Amino acid sequence: MAHQVGSSVLDLDRGTLRRDGEIVPVRPKTFDLLAFLVRNPGRVLSKDELLQAVWPSTIVTEDSLTQCIRDVRKCIGDETQSLVRTVPRRGYMFQAADDSLPASLPPATAAVQIERAPEPMVAILPFRVNVDDAATKQLFDGVVEEIINALSYFKTIAVLARHSAFALAEHSDQDIWATAERLGADYVAEGSVESAEDGYSTHVVLSETASGRRIWAQAFSFRTSDIFVFQRMVAQRIATALVANIESAAIRRTSPAPAANIEAYVHILRGIALLRSYGEGVNQQAREHLLKALELDPDSGLAHAYLALADTIIGGYGGAPRALLDQARDRALHATALSPDEARCHRILALILLYLAEFDAAARHFARALDLNPYDADTLAQTGFFEVIRGHGEAGLVLLAGNHGRPSHDGLGRSGADTVRSRVGRMG
Repeated sequence: MAHQVGSSVLDLDRGTLRRDGEIVPVRPKTFDLLAFLVRNPGRVLSKDELLQAVWPSTIVTEDSLTQCIRDVRKCIGDETQSLVRTVPRRGYMFQAADDSLPASLPPATAAVQIERAPEPMVAILPFRVNVDDAATKQLFDGVVEEIINALSYFKTIAVLARHSAFALAEHSDQDIWATAERLGADYVAEGSVESAEDGYSTHVVLSETASGRRIWAQAFSFRTSDIFVFQRMVAQRIATALVANIESAAIRRTSPAPAANIEAYVHILRGIALLRSYGEGVNQQAREHLLKALELDPDSGLAHAYLALADTIIGGYGGAPRALLDQARDRALHATALSPDEARCHRILALILLYLAEFDAAARHFARALDLNPYDADTLAQTGFFEVIRGHGEAGLVLLAGNHGRPSHDGLGRSGADTVRSRVGRMG
């Protein structure tokens, strides 16, 4: 059963709390306290009653309750204490925003609107590649990332961030469903890849987390050159299976492929992977791959954007020479012109504009990236930190909290927020 709590949704059956479709990490005792408050709306609950409900047969001080109340308010965004009210010398009371509902109703309906979570959350796991070829594994990891990006364009579907989905896949088959449910994933998509004549044979399955019931499954055989058609088709089939009446126009926004040439695409994937890694010379190696990608496909917006990022990283981020940053900005602008609906191009351009202290322009492109892909960990982290350094602390913290601690990679393997934090200081 899900309860609307302000802008959050509390699911008592699954033990999860979501804000704007994203799972909110909640300590067990904080969740227990919030659940007890929600089940008893409009009633003053004494401290003794709350202590007994949340810490039965355990001796704790009132400080534990006070801290837990503070955590509850933080989790549900109740900074004004309008939902969880302190009643002086008596205790606490949960009061939903709709005061018109009579307090005499049963606890499940009083002052609490019951509804489904705002959108289904799906986790796309890395495909199992049964091919003895590391390049093929890397290729299909990239395919999964593109499927995640394509699904993010559907505003009625929430998509688990790539890092979280790939970490989820590391769990054993026995643990994966419980872990998926804990992360708030209502559905899990899995795929397998086999070698076929002049291409690949794949089988993709979409299952419901809670029951394990298969929602959709399909086998695909395609030539290597048709891999972009395959990834868009998988995204569309998953969306269709999850949401009725999806507007077909939405998927067309994902039409621009990362590269028109499969060999160029592989170079892009290798370049991105190197930028996210540690090691001597990895950024220079990434740059070489991106240059090769552009030799093969000069109109790849994504390759131009990541090359601009690689040059910025090699040059020293915000400490790079002005001429280098200007050149990187021009290349990133060209990338957004080539791929205007690719969120990553706008995010990288915004980051470079930030290093150039062109804050208004950076804000526009961060906003555009967030609009195009509202579930991307990099965009959430970098936009959040950008808002913080602009003095919009509350808005920035909401975005950073929306990332829920998921690593946001942007060069040298460090989190996007840490990258910005470590380099903006050089700008003065």
